Amino acid sequence: MSVSICHLALADIESLRACMDAVGLERNFLAIMQAPLAQPLESQVRKGFEVDDVHIVARVEQRVVGWAQIHRGRGAAVAHRGNLGMGVSPAYRGQGLGKRLLMTCVGAAAAKGIANIELEVRADNRCALKLYRSVGFTTEAIVRDAMLIDGVFHSAFRMSLML
Repeated sequence: MSVSICHLALADIESLRACMDAVGLERNFLAIMQAPLAQPLESQVRKGFEVDDVHIVARVEQRVVGWAQIHRGRGAAVAHRGNLGMGVSPAYRGQGLGKRLLMTCVGAAAAKGIANIELEVRADNRCALKLYRSVGFTTEAIVRDAMLIDGVFHSAFRMSLML
């Protein structure tokens, strides 16, 4: 099956939510453990469209199987910065989809004038670290005990990519 990479449409909200939920429920990669409900997620996406955030999805037919988003800094002094979040459904990992999503998202951010992309990634997420480093992200800081999952603290790396 062919995977297409494209901009998020409002019609994708429920499918995006299901994909986010699948990744969040793994309790390994995201700060969220469960996706937001469809209505709050749609409101967040609509607001993102208004402020020129970047929302990219990977679709198989009409089903979202991955996403990458960059939320632009809120305020004139930080509008050149964006915070990246992304995920790929477990069944679609290991196929280069994360890199395709990331590269498309970075390109769209550059076109919108975002000059600095930032993210936080768990220190034990080796696949994500390898991906981010492969496209030029550099580590700026270690955030100790950045996440608390099931009573266990996990440190994270704060990384950035200057465009």
